[in-house]
Amino acid sequence: MKYLIMFIAMAAFSMQPLRALTVQSSAGGLPTALKGPTAAKVTDLTVTGEIDASDFKYIADSLKALSKLDLSTAKVVAYSNRYALFGNRINYPANEIPDLCFLGTQLKEVTLPAGTQAVGEGAFAGCSKLTTVSMPDGVTTIGDCAFSGASELTTITGGKAISTIGNYAFKGCAKLRAMQMDNVQTVGDYAFLDCTAFNRFTFSKNISHIGEGAFQGSGIRDIDLMNTHIDSIAPWTFAEMPDLEAAVLPAMESIGNGAFYGSSKLQRASWSGALSEITDFAFMNTNIGCENFLNEGIREIGNYALADWSQPSSFIIPSSVERIGNHAFQNWTNLKELIAYPVVPPTLGTDVWAGVDRGKVWLRVPQQAASAYEEAEQWRDFSRQSGIEETGDNSQATVAFDAGSIRLTAPSDIATATLYALNGTMVATQNPSLPEAVFNVSDTQAQVFILRYVLANGRSGLFKIGKNK
Repeated sequence: MKYLIMFIAMAAFSMQPLRALTVQSSAGGLPTALKGPTAAKVTDLTVTGEIDASDFKYIADSLKALSKLDLSTAKVVAYSNRYALFGNRINYPANEIPDLCFLGTQLKEVTLPAGTQAVGEGAFAGCSKLTTVSMPDGVTTIGDCAFSGASELTTITGGKAISTIGNYAFKGCAKLRAMQMDNVQTVGDYAFLDCTAFNRFTFSKNISHIGEGAFQGSGIRDIDLMNTHIDSIAPWTFAEMPDLEAAVLPAMESIGNGAFYGSSKLQRASWSGALSEITDFAFMNTNIGCENFLNEGIREIGNYALADWSQPSSFIIPSSVERIGNHAFQNWTNLKELIAYPVVPPTLGTDVWAGVDRGKVWLRVPQQAASAYEEAEQWRDFSRQSGIEETGDNSQATVAFDAGSIRLTAPSDIATATLYALNGTMVATQNPSLPEAVFNVSDTQAQVFILRYVLANGRSGLFKIGKNK
């Protein structure tokens, strides 16, 4: 009986996984250092010495219980063999975590070797239990799909020198909150797709490329690219970002299709210079309410480009616009006034104002173009049309500059008053519902302003005023 009890106790002990083990290894020697049944039971492993790709292969294939791996004092040396270890690779450089090496393993915590310079393609892809990765600051490259599908990953420390983030690198890392990546130059396609908790990213002044869909579905709240080398926004780059509120862009050559599509909290978006086109779906279903959103110089508004905006009650179409695409202003349910400056009515796609009761919207156009708009398809459906008023005389409103403020006084309540710099940048807007609106411009660099107002009775006007006039 005594021997039976001892046998049961020893068997029970033998089934318990080892909590921690430190081994000294030479390149390719890890299987020898951990030979026998010990390997299958290790949960916490620290490796010192040199390791190569064959050691990574052994860890992935044989250490099935492993959850914590510390390689901080190990050195990755080059490996080459006629037979591929991972995928179809036969050559593995030094100081690189091999491609696909831990694909789908049960690792939870990993510390990378101090000399690591790159994390290979798919190295930790599908590691659904991985929570923490510590990497040295010398890492410069995160390969394609490196951490794709690591759905429990919350923390990555180090990596200050990372310059390249590959395609789909962190796709689906829904719990990853932030990384310190102040030197990133390239972000690949869909790199942070559906990283919903990812709310902070430093857009380095050296960044020159952000790929298609790079931040689609991520949790970033503010985007500031003004001091970067970015000259275009790829399609869907900032689409469906649930918490995005503001985007500041440099002078852009183009904004790709759907660039901000479905980012429903986006309230402010601005860029330097003049775009020639707002592309298809670019700002569909956002929360922008600025009536002066489009800069002079834009020639085309794409299909669904501004669809499903519920905020603007008034909107300005610059004189440069030549074409407006299908459903571009679909479901502008709050629209009360549309100011179109083109002398020639822009050509229109299908159902540009689908869902808008145009019979209740004032269309204001240049006096000399009134008959052209009245005859043009879809434009003529705005039953309430009038010429653009160039001064406030008809409403008997007055404006004055006094002690650093611009003061608008009207004979009746002012529904909306918006102040622009002469270059078209909006300075401020008010909805006073009073006969007076006051704008403090003492700290504003602009010297000449355009003040546009709409009264509660529907009358409107424009004033041009200088600080010293």
